[in-house]
Amino acid sequence: MRKASEKNHLFTTTDWETICFPVKSVPVSQIINEPYRMIPPDRQRLIIGSLPATGNKTSQEAIFAVQSAGYSLVPNATLRDAVTQVLGYFDRIVHKTTWE
Repeated sequence: MRKASEKNHLFTTTDWETICFPVKSVPVSQIINEPYRMIPPDRQRLIIGSLPATGNKTSQEAIFAVQSAGYSLVPNATLRDAVTQVLGYFDRIVHKTTWE
């Protein structure tokens, strides 16, 4: 992976695993226990995943989003497959890492 722009911290890669790491939807109650509760009450699921190891940092789990019951998670693998099917191939991905 190399930096594409120092100013806005964009990176380029040719490896899907850099941006399509595993994520899953879990109930808030598995992460946040009583006496805490989530407000607003419709946000009852957390999207968590394992960040890829970068530099000298090891892989770690992180909460990426809070999800309401009316939505479902589209797995990164599904997104990768759709992009590959539409484009046929790719030569690079430009992305931003917000976890560093």
